[in-house]
Amino acid sequence: MKRKIKIELNSTDELRIKIITFFQCYNFELLEINNESVLKFKNKGSLLDGWKSNPLDWKSEISIIFNQNSLEVIFNIDTLSQMKTYEELKVWEIFIETFQSFLIEGNTKNSTLISAISESKKSRFSYFGWAIIGILIGLSLNYIYSKFTNDFSILIFILIPFIVYIFLKQRISYVKLKKVI
Repeated sequence: MKRKIKIELNSTDELRIKIITFFQCYNFELLEINNESVLKFKNKGSLLDGWKSNPLDWKSEISIIFNQNSLEVIFNIDTLSQMKTYEELKVWEIFIETFQSFLIEGNTKNSTLISAISESKKSRFSYFGWAIIGILIGLSLNYIYSKFTNDFSILIFILIPFIVYIFLKQRISYVKLKKVI
């Protein structure tokens, strides 16, 4: 997911320290300071990104380019190993809004962000429940197949991930559609 925003400001004096403090509060690492005009922050990814319940912990890189009286902010979030549920994407949208609010008004909407992260965690457990249902259905189908054929099937290693994928994809699509309506 890539998102680019431009924020017009009256003054960019002493803003660098505030921005660094803001991102460090959310565990982003200051990657580089490039000739006083660019700040880059990064969250390192890992193989466990798909299991992280807080979307702000995903692998991401944020570049902030300072202009005369404006900032250009580029959010580059790695969503390849994620389910990309409505709730997870909402956390990122609220995080971006919180950052804009912080720069323009000087305050943050932390309670809204914390609430969105909590909702994302709850939904993540719900999706894990759907994955378990998919696993149980795959195991049941394999058990039935092996009883009829008296043969253990290697098909289980294809069938279970496929059924889990279908269950999760359907559930994520259903929730996104429900939230739009």
